[in-house]
Amino acid sequence: ALLDDPARERRSATIARYTAAGVPTTLAERIAAFEHLGAALDLVETSHATGRPLADAAAVYFALGTRLGLEWLADRIGGLPADSHWQQQARNALRDELAGIQRRITTQILSAGADLTNAAGVVGDWTETHRAAVARAMRIIEELRAARSIDLAMVSVALRELRSLA
Repeated sequence: ALLDDPARERRSATIARYTAAGVPTTLAERIAAFEHLGAALDLVETSHATGRPLADAAAVYFALGTRLGLEWLADRIGGLPADSHWQQQARNALRDELAGIQRRITTQILSAGADLTNAAGVVGDWTETHRAAVARAMRIIEELRAARSIDLAMVSVALRELRSLA
């Protein structure tokens, strides 16, 4: 219930893919929940740190992820080659870093005390306030989207730029 529309659509697609393969619906729903389970701890931590309701933290967190393309980037990080223990550790570290950036920015937005009747609007206001830095980060994300393949170095540069937003 706390997911935004794009996250709900991804969840529904995952459920449909599993049920089409013969997995019982209840099990497919539980499997689909795992995709967003990692965000749960960030959301609880953000809610606690800001004193804002969990629903507000989730609304901003997911709206921010959609606005900046963070889910897409997380998927690309998950697809990086990890043939060795150290490559797996590097990939996990990149994923953790991205989640931390999303959590820190969400905390900033919630700490500003904005009215959250429209989380996408609040995130839009934040991106407008930070227009230059957001534009730089988005240019890099768009370059990654246009690339035929993405590697560790490219993701590291993107994360450095996103870190400047947090």
